[in-house]
Parts: sequence; structure tokens; C-alpha cells
Amino acid sequence: DQLFTYLSEDLVNDERFSEMLGDDMKEQLDDAQEQMDEAGGMLVGDNHSIMMINTTLPGEGEETTAFMQTLENDCTRQLKGDFYFVGNTPMAFEMSKTFNDEMNRITILTALAIYVVILLTYRNVTVPLILVAIIQAAVYAIMTLMGFQGTAIYYLALIIVQSILMGSAVDYGILFTSYYRETRMEMGIKDALIASYNGSIHTFMTSGLILVVVTGIMGKFFPDPSMGEICTIISNGALMSIILIIFILPGILAVCDKLVTPKNRFVEKPGIEEKA
Repeated sequence: DQLFTYLSEDLVNDERFSEMLGDDMKEQLDDAQEQMDEAGGMLVGDNHSIMMINTTLPGEGEETTAFMQTLENDCTRQLKGDFYFVGNTPMAFEMSKTFNDEMNRITILTALAIYVVILLTYRNVTVPLILVAIIQAAVYAIMTLMGFQGTAIYYLALIIVQSILMGSAVDYGILFTSYYRETRMEMGIKDALIASYNGSIHTFMTSGLILVVVTGIMGKFFPDPSMGEICTIISNGALMSIILIIFILPGILAVCDKLVTPKNRFVEKPGIEEKA
């Protein structure tokens, strides 16, 4: 900006260089100065100014976080007035400082909302506790596996996946538990579990595998990396939920049988069959 100001205001009017600069050159200098003034007006204003910073650092990471922290400290110490960082890296830096609290808050609110809905449906305090714990365990398992693999997880993707899995995958557990509570009225624990498998596995396996396959394919071929990651995590989370419901939920229901089944459940005693 200083160079073009000097050329267009001082050098052009200097008689010593008038013969070296033709009319076309002078016109080009004037146009360049006009463009420079217009661009400068977009960066420097009466109340706010913009500074563009380019680095060779990755978008996220420990080194990038340290750089952002240093930059924030320098700006706080040297700049007058308020300042704001914009861009993907500053956004990730800001979210890293509040991620734990926000994630815990969202997890608690989501689990509490689902717990209340299931509680009102079953009127049993243990059933919603088990189902919410199963699905939440699936979410944590997927997060843990991705952490071991060194896979980055977008903040918004994690929140969206948490909400979708807690709202959709819990249906599979509800279906199996409903069958178990109903069959338990007429059968023992072992027979009730077998009947529950036979009655529910086709339904939630069909629905669950559709969710797993469709979101898995979309995650593989989606051009947007953030949306692709959301679909991939949903696919993996739904698969983990199905695995836990098939192999873990029945055992928990059997162990907590007295707490999850109605009072008039079927009870087996040696030589005697009665309803308690």
C-alpha cells in the first residue's frame, strides 16, 4: 500500500521521471492504487479491522492448540479493545476449552429425557436405567475404539451421534425387554429369554442392519468429511448397540429379573409351578 501510494502520488508528479512514465503506465498506477484502497478498506475500518494469519500448522492438534493459546495471550497483552478469532482452527480451540462440560451436560440431559419417557411407559424405575446404560455404553465403546485407532472426531458429529443413537437404538432394547416382561408372566427366566429372542430378533435385526448398512455406505462415499464421519459413527454405534442388546442385555435382565418383571411373574420351584 505504501509503495503504490508513493508511485501514484509522488513518483508520477516528479518531473525527473515524467519522461519514463507514459500515460498508460500512469493509468495503470491509478487503477492499482484504487484497487489497493478498496482492498485496504475491507481490512481496516473506523471501528474494526481484520488481520489474516496463515500458518503451516494442522487444523487441530496439540501444537496448534499451543499456538492459539500463545496468540490469544499476545493479543490480550498487546491489542487495545476487544478482539475475536474466526476460522476452523479458532473454532476448534474455543470448543476444546468447553467440550467436557458441554458433552457431560448433553449426555445427562439426553439420558434423563429418555429415562423419563421409558419410566412413564413401563412405570418401572429399573428398566429405563438398564436400557439407557446399555445404549450409553455403546456410545462410549465407539468413542473408545476410535480413540485407540487415532481417528479424529468432529465435535458436532459426536453430539449428533449421541442424540441419534440414544433416541433410535434404545428402541431395540425396548422391544426385547417388552417381550421378556410379557413372556415372563408365563415362563421361567430361560424360556422367557428364548421366547424374547425368537419374538424380537427379526424385527430389531432388520431395522438395525438397515441403519448400519445405509449409514455405513453414506459415510464411505459422502464427499463432505464431517457428514461422512457422522454417518460412519452412527453406523458403528448402531452395530455396537445391537451387539450389546443381543449378548449383554439378556444377562442383565436375568440378573435383575425381580426388579424388571411384574409382580405376578411366573416362578419355578422344584416340583411346583406357580405365579408369584
